[in-house]
Amino acid sequence: MQPKQSFKVIQTTVIVFSLAYILNLIGFIDADSSTLISYGLLFYGVISVYLSIGTEQKGFLFFNAMVFMTGVIFFLTDNFVFINPVSLLIPAVYFIFSAGLIVLFLDNYPEKIFLFTAGSSFLMGLIIILLYGNYDFRVLLQGVSDFILKFYPLAIILSGLFLFFRRTEINFPENK
Repeated sequence: MQPKQSFKVIQTTVIVFSLAYILNLIGFIDADSSTLISYGLLFYGVISVYLSIGTEQKGFLFFNAMVFMTGVIFFLTDNFVFINPVSLLIPAVYFIFSAGLIVLFLDNYPEKIFLFTAGSSFLMGLIIILLYGNYDFRVLLQGVSDFILKFYPLAIILSGLFLFFRRTEINFPENK
């Protein structure tokens, strides 16, 4: 992503966040500041990751993926009840790190080290939750499955849009 694009993404995020904040002050929408911050991080993360994929700026892509995942963590803590959310802080860091590495792997498939490191980091986060948290594994899997069932249409739509806009860059058989 070029510096000019980065500035436009930040500018657009600030405008959208400011508009949402003003609508919240007026009373048109009902959201607390944490929800607005999570939406701002999600908005910035999605756009900047999309613009960073395919460039050779791996550090910038990793940072933007982590910003997006931080927005996801804020979103989850706002919309779901956790008994002891502080106990999830260290596993959340592992999950954010592993998601950033998965994005790096998706950007460059031959780099299998990103996938292996992401998998081990994800497993470490799960182990910490299961050993030190007061969470039952069945409850954890039920929560994950409920989350997937709730948001899988959004993932399919975003994946379809990604493939649609990148169709000339991806070597599909009909493009050859």
